[in-house]
Amino acid sequence: MTLPILDFLVERMQEYDSTFEHRKGTAFSDLFMQPLSFIIQPLRDEANDIHINQSLKKIRELEDPNLWYEDAVDDLVDNLFVYRRSGSQAGGVVRMYYLEPQDVNYLQNTLTFTSSSNNAYFNTENISITAEEMALNIEDEFYYVEVPIEAEEEGDDYDADIGEIISVSDTNIAKVSNVAAISGGADRETNLELMARTQKSIGVRDMNTGKGFNAIMFEQFLTKLTELQAIGFGDPEMMRDICFNYHIGGRIDGYVKTPTILDGEFDVRGLTIDYDRRLSTLTNIILEGTSSVELGKQNLDITENDVLGYNIDYADKSAVFYSYVNLSSPIDLSTNQYIRVGIDQADPINIKISGAIPSTTQSGEIINRINVGLGLSVASLAVNPVVISRRSTGNIGAIGTTFIDPTPSVFANVQAGDYLVILVGKNKKSYEITSVTNDNYLEVDGALPFLEAETNVNYRINRTGTYLKLLSPTKGPNSKIFIGSPTLGTDALLDAIGMPAGSYNFEGKGQTSYLEGVDYSVDLTYGTITRLLGTTILSNTLTGSVDKSIYFSDATTDIFLNVEAGDVVTVFDATTDEYIGDHRVLEKINNNILRLDRFFATTEGSISYRITRTGIKDGDMVQFTFDYNPMTIDIGDQIQLDEYGRELGIRTGREDQTITDLAFLYIKQIELINPVTGEPLDVILDGKGGYGRGGYGRGGYGRGSQAQYFLKVNKPELRFSALEDSFIAIDTAYLGQSFKVSYRYVPEVVEFQSFADSDTERVLDAHVLLKHFLPAVVDIEAEYTTDPTNPNTPDVDTVIAAVEDYINKVQSGVQLDASDITSVIYEKIDASNARNVKVKTPISMVATIHNTDGTQTVISSSDTLQVPEEDLPPYTTAPLSPRIVHWVAGNINITANVVTNSGVI
Repeated sequence: MTLPILDFLVERMQEYDSTFEHRKGTAFSDLFMQPLSFIIQPLRDEANDIHINQSLKKIRELEDPNLWYEDAVDDLVDNLFVYRRSGSQAGGVVRMYYLEPQDVNYLQNTLTFTSSSNNAYFNTENISITAEEMALNIEDEFYYVEVPIEAEEEGDDYDADIGEIISVSDTNIAKVSNVAAISGGADRETNLELMARTQKSIGVRDMNTGKGFNAIMFEQFLTKLTELQAIGFGDPEMMRDICFNYHIGGRIDGYVKTPTILDGEFDVRGLTIDYDRRLSTLTNIILEGTSSVELGKQNLDITENDVLGYNIDYADKSAVFYSYVNLSSPIDLSTNQYIRVGIDQADPINIKISGAIPSTTQSGEIINRINVGLGLSVASLAVNPVVISRRSTGNIGAIGTTFIDPTPSVFANVQAGDYLVILVGKNKKSYEITSVTNDNYLEVDGALPFLEAETNVNYRINRTGTYLKLLSPTKGPNSKIFIGSPTLGTDALLDAIGMPAGSYNFEGKGQTSYLEGVDYSVDLTYGTITRLLGTTILSNTLTGSVDKSIYFSDATTDIFLNVEAGDVVTVFDATTDEYIGDHRVLEKINNNILRLDRFFATTEGSISYRITRTGIKDGDMVQFTFDYNPMTIDIGDQIQLDEYGRELGIRTGREDQTITDLAFLYIKQIELINPVTGEPLDVILDGKGGYGRGGYGRGGYGRGSQAQYFLKVNKPELRFSALEDSFIAIDTAYLGQSFKVSYRYVPEVVEFQSFADSDTERVLDAHVLLKHFLPAVVDIEAEYTTDPTNPNTPDVDTVIAAVEDYINKVQSGVQLDASDITSVIYEKIDASNARNVKVKTPISMVATIHNTDGTQTVISSSDTLQVPEEDLPPYTTAPLSPRIVHWVAGNINITANVVTNSGVI
């Protein structure tokens, strides 16, 4: 900045003599003022520079601080022991190809290589190789020599992907290319960037403070770090310092981002079962007859998990009760005022439910008095409640008005006036219930008769109006609701609840369990399960009969004497012994009549049947939870080998089955390879399986069930660090085969950890663990049009590279906007702002966040991607927050369409 010296001189002369003549053109102005201003100007500028150089604040206030003298800024921050991050030149190896082997000699820096982006590189060493040596280097039909190169200038613009080095200055060379990426380029730190980092460097210079951690790491690894985030005591994302759901401190997690992420590959040949690993899984299967059924896994171990459940009731259900009195209007409880209620086996208590004005008791008053009396929020109001939720166990015997469901006590809470809604099938319609014959039979409005017989009817039952609802807070068979007449006071059970005086119990439902060796047998080696028939209660008999109902009879004297509920009646063809169907006994009415679980749609006599004490009925779907020894590839060379974690390393004998490239971020793909040559066999394994986390939930599917491989994280608190302890479990259907695992990793994390653990830097009262940010891998689908008359239009790969670079540089905690992606594309394809090209909108953006526990969170948008801000519990194996997640460019699929006079090509 040039200072106004002439104005300064005029001002000074006027202070001395206000009448002094100084106008332009006067003798004094031309002979004295003008020459003197020319002489003094440099001195004044120098004084001003010295003045600015004394303060970072004044430098920041300049119009463009980055244009100020770097030496001056460096001198100021040097007083705080902070140093500028110098840029670095990208480097790597290229191959020069020849048609015939020959002697080659080049001096250092005599070869100039050029990339597809017109960046220049030079050989960093003398190159010398004989024809005999070159003859051993063959690729396709060419012979080659490898040459180390370095970029002409600093900066990440000189990074180049595989195959982007396309020419060399020596025209005698057939072709040139790079088989590995050229990487390591970094821009020199600007004045603003250096001053911003200096602000964070002031304070205690230890790694157990936020400022100190940032300062030390950035100073030690100037070119290897782009971002840091320290997580410590009390932070909800911290997993390593939890004791009894309380943060006790003593741990620091340092999340890091580096300029580059590397692609890695690992080949493993002849993979076999890992008998030292153990996984748990859940399978739903149908057992038909007594033939064995595969469970989908081999090498079973069911010593810990050996529970087989009946799938109809696999989910525990709370006990629930709906009253029979419509509370849409006030009710008169001036005379009868008490009921008796008990929840979950607690002693039932007498509760006065009448309101402030008993004759006009409001529904809300009844609800409040029950909840206050019990001390539990179990009572509420239900408008048009679903008395029986959707099920598929209904039966219609014939044209008429009778509806049947053999499920025990299924209609216990149904009343006349409720509505039977048949959801699908021949009789799809809504029917008003006119009467409930018993807990399994009901009658509907005769004006709306059923059209024809139907079994396995899908239906539900609704009640019109507003009703009292009681819901047990406990789930499963232990949940119980008691409601009945009071032991003291006047009985309001009929007036307020709609039930005659008495005691009524309602119970929840839980999972039905079966026993190994009694109900089923398992082959642990081959992973199969077989239904067992159990004891024969009644051998083949030909005298059974039914009459379009769920009741099965046999007139033979006391023929069902030894039969019990739960036994199975198997019907078969007496002539061919062909199996017809199984029915479970729900209740023995007497020694000649059984109530079964399935409706007989016909009237029939002389039925051939047998009865066995079999827990699992033929054709039942069952749920089986078991452990098995998987086929695995280990991840991490610092796995805990002893009980106390004092010995870390690779498990004995697993050196050839362990990936040691850390920090391991995520698997790109796994494919089968030829065990001898290592060549791919064009078979890619499916690693998706279930649905992961987020909108799809985190159950058994989230762990990759049904996938051909999935990642199992043994220690989520160590994920993405140099202490990684995980493994890839591969479906044992591929036993003995060979695989190539493609993945992404960040090797600098190991170097960072070694530095943090060194004697000079380690924190004596805490442990610092360096981790890579949780990767949010972004896939993008975009399309744009180009102008064929513009010779400067870049190719699609250049546009993709720009988008990838932008995504990778977005700071953690910052949302990713489609508008910014659009702007990046425009900057490349329309640099001159000619506006004759167009980016098609909307742009599709999908991000897969790889969580620390091995699950995935998928978010998508055509507008903005934002990492979910979760309310983290005191302890979680999968903390997720914007400040520990970083965007990483994944599959960026961008299409270019050329616009011509006739349209888009």
